Amino acid sequence: MNLANRSLIKLLIVDDEEDFRDAAALYFSKLGYNIFTASDGREALELVENQVFRSEEHTSELQSPCNLVCRLL
Repeated sequence: MNLANRSLIKLLIVDDEEDFRDAAALYFSKLGYNIFTASDGREALELVENQVFRSEEHTSELQSPCNLVCRLL
C-alpha cells in the first residue's frame, strides 16, 4: 500500500494510557494513516456513532452491535 492510499484509512487507537495512545498515534500518523484516539470504549463508541468511521462500504456492517463491538476489540 502506498502512502497516498494510507491517508484514506482511518485508525482508531483506544487505550487508557495516554502515553501509549500518543506514541501509537504518532507512529501510525508518520506512516500516513488518518488517526483518531479515544481513552476508553465509551469515547470510541461516541466517535463511531458520530459518523467519524462510517463509509458507504461499512455502514451496513456497523449497524449490527456485534460487528461494532468486535471491531472495537
